[in-house]
Amino acid sequence: MDLQFHYQFFPVLIALFWFVLISLFFGLIRSKKGTASHYNYFLSSLFAKLGSSIVFSSVYLLLYEGGDTLAYWDGAISLHNLLFESPIRFLNEIMTSSGESNMGINFSYLTTYPPGWIYRETESFFVSKLTVFLSIITFKSYFASTLIVASIMTLSSWHLFCSLRMIKLFDERILAISILFTPTVLFWCTGISKDSYVLISLLILISCLIRIFVLKQKVSKYIFLILVSVFFIYSMRLYVLIAILPSLLMAYNARISKSNIDSSFKRRSIKFGIYAMSVFVLLAYFQLSTAGNGFEGIFNEIIVIQQDFANNTTYGDKKYDLFLTDYTIPSVMRSIPNALIAAFYRPFPWEAVSPLLIFNGIENLILMLLTIRFFGKNAGLKIKQIGQEEILVFSFVFVLIMGFSIGFTSGLFGVLVRFKSIILPFMLILLTFKPNRV
Repeated sequence: MDLQFHYQFFPVLIALFWFVLISLFFGLIRSKKGTASHYNYFLSSLFAKLGSSIVFSSVYLLLYEGGDTLAYWDGAISLHNLLFESPIRFLNEIMTSSGESNMGINFSYLTTYPPGWIYRETESFFVSKLTVFLSIITFKSYFASTLIVASIMTLSSWHLFCSLRMIKLFDERILAISILFTPTVLFWCTGISKDSYVLISLLILISCLIRIFVLKQKVSKYIFLILVSVFFIYSMRLYVLIAILPSLLMAYNARISKSNIDSSFKRRSIKFGIYAMSVFVLLAYFQLSTAGNGFEGIFNEIIVIQQDFANNTTYGDKKYDLFLTDYTIPSVMRSIPNALIAAFYRPFPWEAVSPLLIFNGIENLILMLLTIRFFGKNAGLKIKQIGQEEILVFSFVFVLIMGFSIGFTSGLFGVLVRFKSIILPFMLILLTFKPNRV
């Protein structure tokens, strides 16, 4: 890739145009929403994300000299060129799974070839397929496309913020910081990346479900967004969707506990069915994703991922140790506490010695202080309420499942802080909610 392309006058001019257009558009939205106090966070969130997206893009261009985000962009540009050369081949590429055999058929030196390692992985090339539509409306401007991703992230996080605000479980100012202004999320999830698209989809999905099941709004208003979000998560990170499903079932279980079902037998039967369905979802995933090898297969797959990341230097060479004695099931089970601590609190402040990790170290120190505060006052009441409120149950189960997966497989701090971004908003929800409703 010729990185100088991204600094040429025309693409940068397009990016500036989109920056002004986005600012005017959202400023107009803000002006029409009245003077409600929580709207003061809206434009601040927008500009924080726009600024972070530029920093993210610049770091990848100048420090990593490309990395994932430009590989996704290269794939999008190849698709963009393919669209104008052969719309039929473009549609064929968009609608089918990628593979090396198709690359030589659909692409040429005129369209350019997408990066092979991106194209061979269907989940990664799906990011390029989404990004090509941004490249079309921005005339191949990388920075302008990045700004649009940041704007969509603003809308999705704002939608969740407004949904949670209506539940009355949270202090508005703390909730805004947790959902709209968390530094790790701002950096890793505002550019062209799989992390951004997955988190956008997750925030929209959870927000819509809150509106339907907790706030009792019409299903028809949100069903399309729910289906699209599930499809996007499924297409990019299936394991995240697998973590979401049992979390949602446990959240629904909390709703059943609060329901007015007269028969205790009926209530217990429904709850048993929910537990059984959760187990079935996990077992079905293990079976399908490992070609019938079940738990042993998924265990071996986790080990392979962990070893791959341990040897990957793209995100630096600063590793953390889970003190595994060997790669047996008992040893991995014993590593669960260390994996969760790594996911939630590492790198510790004294481990965050590189420029990119400094803010993560400070952020993790705050998380540790919030955890101490959580258990220091009204801990019993808070734990009890976590089991009663749907959003808190979902957050607890989702954070635990994803926390182990992230902490065990990452291996490198650079990978860890990136993957951690998807659970941070939900971890902060757990640590900062008010134990009594207002």
